Amino acid sequence: MYFIPLFLFFLFSIFTKYLSRRLTLLFILCSVLFFIRGYVASYDNVTDIISERTDFRLTFTHGWVIDGDRLSAQAIDQLTNEKLLFTYYVQSKEEKDSMEKITSTGLICNVNGKLEIPQEATNFHSFDYQQYLQRKGIHWQIQTERFDLRSCQMSNTNIVTQIWQWREKGIQYVNKYFPSETAPLTNALVYGDRSQLDASVETAYQRLGVIHLLAISGMHVSLLAGMLLFVGLRLGVTRQHMLIILVVLLPIYGVIAGGTPSVIRAVAMLIFAALFKIFLSAMRTQDVLCIVFVCYLFITPFTLYDVGFQLSFAVTYVLLLSSYSLLKRRTSPIRSLFVISFICQLAATPILLYSFFEISIFSLVANIIFVPIFSFVLLPLCLFLLAYHLIVGTWAWIPIQWINTLLERMNELSLTIADFPQAVLTLGRPSLWLILLYLFAIFLFFLKWEKGEGRKNFLLASIAPFFVFFIHYLTPYFTFTGEVSFIDVGQGDSIFIRLPHNRGNYLIDTGGVLSFEKEEWQERTGAFDPGEDIVVPFLKSKGIRKIDKLILTHGDSDHMGGAPAVMSMVKVREILLPITNERSALETEILKLAQTRHVNVQEISAGVRWRMKDEKFQILMPLDKTANNKNDGSIVLYAVIGGLTWLFTGDLEEAGEEKLVSKYGRLSVDVLKVGHHGSKTSTTEKFLDGVKPKLAVISVGRNNRFGHPTEEVLQRLSDHQIPIIRTDHHGGISYVFFRGNGTFSTVLP
Repeated sequence: MYFIPLFLFFLFSIFTKYLSRRLTLLFILCSVLFFIRGYVASYDNVTDIISERTDFRLTFTHGWVIDGDRLSAQAIDQLTNEKLLFTYYVQSKEEKDSMEKITSTGLICNVNGKLEIPQEATNFHSFDYQQYLQRKGIHWQIQTERFDLRSCQMSNTNIVTQIWQWREKGIQYVNKYFPSETAPLTNALVYGDRSQLDASVETAYQRLGVIHLLAISGMHVSLLAGMLLFVGLRLGVTRQHMLIILVVLLPIYGVIAGGTPSVIRAVAMLIFAALFKIFLSAMRTQDVLCIVFVCYLFITPFTLYDVGFQLSFAVTYVLLLSSYSLLKRRTSPIRSLFVISFICQLAATPILLYSFFEISIFSLVANIIFVPIFSFVLLPLCLFLLAYHLIVGTWAWIPIQWINTLLERMNELSLTIADFPQAVLTLGRPSLWLILLYLFAIFLFFLKWEKGEGRKNFLLASIAPFFVFFIHYLTPYFTFTGEVSFIDVGQGDSIFIRLPHNRGNYLIDTGGVLSFEKEEWQERTGAFDPGEDIVVPFLKSKGIRKIDKLILTHGDSDHMGGAPAVMSMVKVREILLPITNERSALETEILKLAQTRHVNVQEISAGVRWRMKDEKFQILMPLDKTANNKNDGSIVLYAVIGGLTWLFTGDLEEAGEEKLVSKYGRLSVDVLKVGHHGSKTSTTEKFLDGVKPKLAVISVGRNNRFGHPTEEVLQRLSDHQIPIIRTDHHGGISYVFFRGNGTFSTVLP
């Protein structure tokens, strides 16, 4: 697949004389060289650590992150010189306070712990954490139950480690002396550390498409370099000497700023440009960008998969190509800012859709409002305050008030706009042919726009990309296949049913986690929520913009705990709840949220049914409000989907199963969603004799504390010769059908 397009380009170049023979040969040699470099990088990216090993001597290479009671850090094993991901759960508030005061970069510690392989992706289109770490050269996570700081000592640090220590001390300094309202923003804009930002505000900025303002980007680096150059020249330093100073200082700041791909790209470009200016002659900026791109990839080939790397280089390259013929026409600052925002959005669209499945509707307007304020007001003020406090040791109260007031207004505005129902447009992950269409349409747009000015020419140029948007938006309506997917949400249930041609999207349960009482110091800023972190991304990857029926089988948190997140991030038309005499606190919360969002709620019982062409749905239980417990009061759904009959049983237990069989006799279903995750109180012999399933699906968490599914249930299913598919073994399970035929597939083999 690598050499076929290369060979085709070679033939094209030879016959059309697109490139000279010398340049064609150079291109071929470079391509072969990079193929070899990539092959060697893949071949060397293996682990030398054996899984049984428990004793380690680790050198921490980056400052550790403490979120609530969880400490995580990147470290190097001194025996094999291999990178590891270190995890420790802090035992007390006093221990946490002492760890937060320590400069951990360069610390060498003896650790006794258990090695674990990072979790791979277990749902379709989900984030593959194992692959993400492997591309960074990390193959193992090590978790320890006891971490004694007395076993640690500071190593003989090199210059890079020393700079990382400066960064860590800088973050600690800001946290210690800056007001709590200003410290998170200062650390984000100066040091590239977003770990302390409020989660709701960060999500709002992400939905607006301006999240890049809360991280150090190429624009920040360029502004800082420009400010330093301006100050130096005003102090009488010659331009050439200032360029030399920049060449020395920029790599240091690149490390202090976190060393993200966008920062490295900006720093490297400025260094190359300065060096060419000093020793040779000025070089075109796009040529500098290409040199940096080639060098960056040759040194770290796996960076190609980093979304930040892709966005940084793609957007910068398109901006540079557009600057000469497009931006120079615009004289109004607002108009120029609009053009720049539009170009950036268009260039980033294929990458954003492939990685995040959606784009912000308000991105253009939000960038026009937020970019000048963050770039020319908040960033200089934060830098001024940090420098002022370092020198004087006291506060400049007026700038502090400016920052706090301005920040409050910006956050309020972002939360208000982001809460609009259509703040983002979910399109789903585009297929390969759609990606190619997007690239071709964007190319046509710029080609057409370059040839003429005026609003009419702009609108004509916009036809191609908006036509592809339209095709992508309508894709669900032209999809001939449907699916039934069991989403792997750990110890819980979540089942998604999508009918062909967008006739209906139904979600049975949303997963959830059991919450335990924690002290304030143990609370994490980004607590895991299966609804937000698993179900919503799964739905968005499919291009699902609405749920026609959200069926919450009963009030347990592992079945409906993720419902608030789903309702907040995906439009829900109707919620079905079982009739009951008593509602749980979680059900009450969901009912209040449904009222706020104007979602229709129905309390249902046996007898409710609906039909969508060939697909039929019928509620079999609950029969009434007299169930002995919530589990036996679960909604039980019988359905005919894709030529198969299905029985979704929630957490139905023995008493409920007996009522079901007694009421309906022999159901003879094809696929049974095993009740209560395979608990010994469910899936009895009498029940299996009554429904006679041909396939059993068990939704259950890995190594769960309840011991689900139990050996008794597995043995009963085996005795009845019923094949079993389990989410803890197979990950997400999907049945994709066309008319009356379909195929089962799993994420894990």
